[in-house]
Amino acid sequence: MVVRIRRLPLDLKIKSSDLNEETLVRLWANEFCRALTTVLHVQQDDNDTVVTSESRAAWLARFVSHLVSGSAQSRWEYEEFADALKLGTVDAVLTTLQCEPKEIVSVLQLLQRQGRLDSLLMLFGDLAYEQLFAIIAKAESRQDIELAIEDLFTVGKLVSSDSPAARVLASRRRALLIFLELVADGQTAISSQWSPRRVLYALIALDTLVSVTRSWPRETWRQQLTPALLAGSAGSLNPTILAVLEQFGRFAAEPDENTRQQKLAPLVQLLQSLANNVGATTELQKQFHIVSGDCVGFLLLAGLIDRFRWPRHILQSSLGQRWGDRAVTCCLAGLAQHLLQKDSDKDLDPGVAVFAGWLEPASANRTLLQSILSSASDEDRADLIERLAGTPEDKTLASDWFKTFGQLGGFLLREFASRIRGFRNATPEFIVNTFLKQPGRIVIDDERIYVTLQPNPFHVALHLSGVDEPIDSVTWLGNRRLQFQLEGL
Repeated sequence: MVVRIRRLPLDLKIKSSDLNEETLVRLWANEFCRALTTVLHVQQDDNDTVVTSESRAAWLARFVSHLVSGSAQSRWEYEEFADALKLGTVDAVLTTLQCEPKEIVSVLQLLQRQGRLDSLLMLFGDLAYEQLFAIIAKAESRQDIELAIEDLFTVGKLVSSDSPAARVLASRRRALLIFLELVADGQTAISSQWSPRRVLYALIALDTLVSVTRSWPRETWRQQLTPALLAGSAGSLNPTILAVLEQFGRFAAEPDENTRQQKLAPLVQLLQSLANNVGATTELQKQFHIVSGDCVGFLLLAGLIDRFRWPRHILQSSLGQRWGDRAVTCCLAGLAQHLLQKDSDKDLDPGVAVFAGWLEPASANRTLLQSILSSASDEDRADLIERLAGTPEDKTLASDWFKTFGQLGGFLLREFASRIRGFRNATPEFIVNTFLKQPGRIVIDDERIYVTLQPNPFHVALHLSGVDEPIDSVTWLGNRRLQFQLEGL
């Protein structure tokens, strides 16, 4: 059991005649034991004074859950994790697990049973998974032994089942889920030979086999299924995967017809059962992706921009009439670059790219951005300023984009600052550096954009002002729902 006690009230009464060192020590020790025993026997959580968990693994799972929800930093009982709490959520989780290697698998299994593991894994990128796999391998002292055909059956059955690991091949997330299924089996001989990475290798081998054979009649396998073809079909494979693929190729090349059919029949059945899952997997993997950047805070402006109907006004402007939705994206990208004091032809931070409407930052088209901005006349810029920020007194503000974006950016930042308690008179530079240039992670799927901002001492002000309220539909982001998580609250 893990017990954290904030205050342990002691009731110590001593006669003046007993005020000597020996008596004081004895009475104090007795009272301490009595008070502590009372707390341990009652075992009732009082969040202000006492918090308990049934095991170290349960305690760590509790901490990780609160980390993901963003509430760990405000809880007194996690003082022992003070150093980890200074990090971002993913780094804090990995650091904590690395310090408790023998509890890692138990913690992950607990989170899975509590239905909280998916929330954690949604924050993980490939690098985080690789770090977790390495921590587990080191903690369990497992050496990844060579894969065999039987191992493909073991993993393939879990992929085909109705378990949480079903429907997917060759992703680190599913490799971890299948690994947890295997070690939960309770058979020491089975669980001791598996690691998440070994499961991933098995999934890659199955992916390769399904991809190669799904359109072939079985009678052609002997002629077509060669080690060279298998290796070439999946690009660069490590020796562990190639070895099991070669075993499969030898099965297909068996000269005796009866022996070949006997060996291939169960494999054919497995691969055929997985074929539909592989097809579904491709679609599933397209459903969400994760973006990390140093300027993710720009998405905090989305609610204000949508409320002012800037996208509609841009589309109605002379620039929007010519360029359509691309004018909205490029105006927002150019504005963000100006606020960051960067030229529009410089690389866009992934957070800025998403803010502007390029949900796949790699698709951000700087050539298009330059073309649209350079095509604008003074009249186009004047029209834009009037529609978005009102008629300016200074007519020269439309003479170039630097002045135009300065006017629009100043208007937007003043409105943004006025909505944050205590920051109405903050300078534009302070607002940009404090709230917009915030590192974080963005999870994007077909219906939602989930923004997680790393800890910032000013998050309290954002939260109290309601700036982190979800936005049901952001027009220029595909009408997706926009949600925020402010780490550190």
